[in-house]
Amino acid sequence: MAEERNIYDDALFGILQNEGQIYPFLDVIFGFLYRRTDFYKIQHDENDKMGFPMGMAGKIVQKAFKKYCDIAMENDAQQLKKNQVLKESEIPLPVATVEVVTSEQGEDKLRETNAAKSHRGKVIQTSEKKNIELTQTDFQKNAESYNGAIRNNYSWAQTIKDLDVRVKVPQNVILGKSVKVDIKPNSLTVRVLNEEGWTTELDGELSFRINVEDSVWTLFPGEHVHVNLEKVQERFWESLMKDEPKIDLKEIDNSQPMEDLDEETQAKVNELLYNERQKQLGLPTSEQKKMENILKEAWDKEGSPFRGQPFDPSTVNISNPGDLFKT
Repeated sequence: MAEERNIYDDALFGILQNEGQIYPFLDVIFGFLYRRTDFYKIQHDENDKMGFPMGMAGKIVQKAFKKYCDIAMENDAQQLKKNQVLKESEIPLPVATVEVVTSEQGEDKLRETNAAKSHRGKVIQTSEKKNIELTQTDFQKNAESYNGAIRNNYSWAQTIKDLDVRVKVPQNVILGKSVKVDIKPNSLTVRVLNEEGWTTELDGELSFRINVEDSVWTLFPGEHVHVNLEKVQERFWESLMKDEPKIDLKEIDNSQPMEDLDEETQAKVNELLYNERQKQLGLPTSEQKKMENILKEAWDKEGSPFRGQPFDPSTVNISNPGDLFKT
């Protein structure tokens, strides 16, 4: 757990001071993994006992980065809340108005005031707190339930690739050893140790399967356990657990960030954006540049009607590859 690893801080801080900047510091760390471990060794078949399957090392680095990025965002959100509370506490209370009454009116006014207080007391005592049912619109406003939902003792959010589950824990749960998280391909269990012994905070069957080896959890002392689950299939879930109410997938944000797309799709999207920008500037698109390069290669070859002449792109219609030569 993050709060239990400070025994290495002095050594790491010494490296950071010596290197001076973050990139050289990270270069030292990854250089050590390269020279002294099998972190970068790729397993080509199941008989390889060292290293990781293709792409797994990168996923491990991304998971570690995301873990502490989430922690930093949580801390930032809590600080913003504290600042807001402080600002609200600085707002001066309204000045009470005092009504001056004559001696003749005093007794009547006192009776009216006492009656009003008595009536207000009865209203407060007989009023019942109504349960407000949250909608998906409410869930979308909260980062902890974005594309997900808020339940009794936990909340969950999702992207098309993974899920973030936050399970509430008692305030006295502050150590990682007081938490047991059992992540299986089709179930999730969170238990905590308190004065009554081990109690189950969450236990159920997941709606779909997850990758156990790529899933991690983190304790936020006295607040919640954050569990990140990686989906086996890239799809949006209607519910975290099979036995909980389903959300309406039509009301969530089902767009995908660029970084979540595969490399081929990202390349195509970038090409489309580039071509659109080129058109707006009146410049050739990527396809037109490719065609121009092909023409340059063929311009002076044997059999070309332009052989021996300087290359002149104005003689061809590159904007319309189907009709190259102008008439």
